[in-house]
Amino acid sequence: MTQHVDVAIVGGGIIGCALAYTLAKDGMRVAVYEKERVGGQARVAAAGILGSGVEGGPNDHALNLSARSAQLYPEFAAELAAATGLDATYVRSGAVTVVFGESQAAFLERKAADMAAQGQRVTWLTSREVRELEPLVAERARGGLYFRDDAHVYAPQLMHVLTLAAVAQGVDLHEYTPVHGFLTAGDRVTGLQTAAGPVSAGHVVIAAGAWSGLLGEFLDVPLPLKPTRGQVMVLTTYDRPLQRVVFGAGGYLAPKQDGRIVVGATEEDAGFERENTAGGVAFLSNILQRLAPGLADARVGHLGVGLRPTSADGLPILGPVASRPGLWVAAGHHRNGILLTPITARLMANAIRAGELAPLAPFTPARFAAQQQSQ
Repeated sequence: MTQHVDVAIVGGGIIGCALAYTLAKDGMRVAVYEKERVGGQARVAAAGILGSGVEGGPNDHALNLSARSAQLYPEFAAELAAATGLDATYVRSGAVTVVFGESQAAFLERKAADMAAQGQRVTWLTSREVRELEPLVAERARGGLYFRDDAHVYAPQLMHVLTLAAVAQGVDLHEYTPVHGFLTAGDRVTGLQTAAGPVSAGHVVIAAGAWSGLLGEFLDVPLPLKPTRGQVMVLTTYDRPLQRVVFGAGGYLAPKQDGRIVVGATEEDAGFERENTAGGVAFLSNILQRLAPGLADARVGHLGVGLRPTSADGLPILGPVASRPGLWVAAGHHRNGILLTPITARLMANAIRAGELAPLAPFTPARFAAQQQSQ
């Protein structure tokens, strides 16, 4: 027996679930199909950093998308909290990027002045001021950029709240239900073939993170994505020794309200291997020792590992697939999936529901098809 929905989404990570929630609020019938447990990388390895100033990509489009999404987050989190009665864990704490060399310090001090002149709430801090703000930062730090408006969430809790809100809106979440193929009529994609049976849909969305490119291969749709492994170490503390996210030494320390501190993260080309390694743990320990050696005695709560979906040009892949009517993609967010969740859900929902495609133009999947044809 074939199930019928307005939108079928492949992938139950934070992007897929946020899009499902947003579409369902607009009155559409939505089903999500996830081959593992709903929550994916957000549940096991995401640091939950909402730092548009720090985490924005090298491309102007990525920077703009990050900033717009960061602006949406307070409303997004408050809405989820109101829908579920649970804390979505949004905290506007600020973030500090510290440096250890004189030349780096001089460069960032100039950068801070330029950014402040553009209206951003960014301040250069001397070494003494950094330690006044965060006393555990290493004494050898020469200074740092203080991004006053950056925020963070506890990703597993945010994912839990989002999942409950989506179900409350009528979204059908199918865990442990892999997709084996697509239903088509000519070039049009009309649904999915899942482990639970066929599903017909007016729209099909590939939102499977690092696995999205493999799904595109079913339909000869080029989605050049590769998995980038990221290992994290989560410390357990009881007195919240850090108040703000601290970047530097090639990584970060991301504190949470319950005293956890996420130390991250590696960036490894390891295919689809999802195991912590001795080298990765050593790398994380070095970050901790360089940024805040006073935390070296903190207890390790657990280690995590996730796969970031990294596109060939560093930009997300968002929008319809021109060669396959009915098919959409929302993937390729690399390490900014949590940050870009609200804007991705809003732009994709507006495009699917109302045909508002212009805002997605810089991120269209068609850019890769054009590149393929020119080669």
